[in-house]
Amino acid sequence: MIEHATIVQLACKGVEIMLTVNYEHTLEVEVINEFAANVRNKLINYLGQTTIDLNDAKHPMVELLNALSEMKNRNLFEKSKEELAEVLFYWQQMNRYIETITQNLGDTV
Repeated sequence: MIEHATIVQLACKGVEIMLTVNYEHTLEVEVINEFAANVRNKLINYLGQTTIDLNDAKHPMVELLNALSEMKNRNLFEKSKEELAEVLFYWQQMNRYIETITQNLGDTV
């Protein structure tokens, strides 16, 4: 079911293309993408204040950063509404986790 969708017609070199744009889905994806970037950036900012070598792939913080980067690069436009809810939940949990570790470890830096 497409809610609040608009059909857009494009003409390019004599070929017409019909696109269906679901603005509600697009907005949800963009909000999640922005939130994910914010969560990842919190970790990057924290790591920038530490002596952790970002090239040390075995360091748990670097592994976490790499995992967040991989998750952030997924194409959310292909996900269903239910799958987007799961992705949002993931990022909410990662946000809580990163806030906890940066606060707890911030005292030792």
